[in-house]
Amino acid sequence: MTFLDFIDEQCLLGFTGKINVLSTETAQFHGVIYLLSGILVNAYFEGQKGTRALTNLVVSIQKNTDSYKFISEPEIIEKSEVVFHVIFLDFKENIFPKANQIQAAQKHRPPENLKIVLKEEFLVTGEEISRQEFSVMNVVSDYSKISDIYKNITLSDSETTDALVSLRKKGAFIVQS
Repeated sequence: MTFLDFIDEQCLLGFTGKINVLSTETAQFHGVIYLLSGILVNAYFEGQKGTRALTNLVVSIQKNTDSYKFISEPEIIEKSEVVFHVIFLDFKENIFPKANQIQAAQKHRPPENLKIVLKEEFLVTGEEISRQEFSVMNVVSDYSKISDIYKNITLSDSETTDALVSLRKKGAFIVQS
């Protein structure tokens, strides 16, 4: 049974509880998805929470389909655990395509150990930038290492990657190794 089939089944059954995502080999915990009466309401994955965690969890599962197993665990879901409400159809129409977009963007993701610094001249020229580029520039002003930028930004990984690539093409950065 695929991940998509498993989630679909749990949603159709009106399941309330959590779906643990475990390693097939070691049974190590990788993430969790919370459902409330068959509606996706939260997720955790690699230190992330919410829709970002759900999207990145889907990306990881798509890349390594056979590496994960899913265990449903009935549980009372507290109101504090409800972060979003996503019905399964919206999940299929929005999260899965977004996961594909993220996989494509990962090919352009800079190495984690690189450092970037904003060029002062770029800030002075007043070149037009997008909202995502502005968000990246704000984070770069506090963090120069690529790994720290991805950890501390509110954008999705694919939006961050796209903004970094775009800003690099515009000559906004000095890249240091």
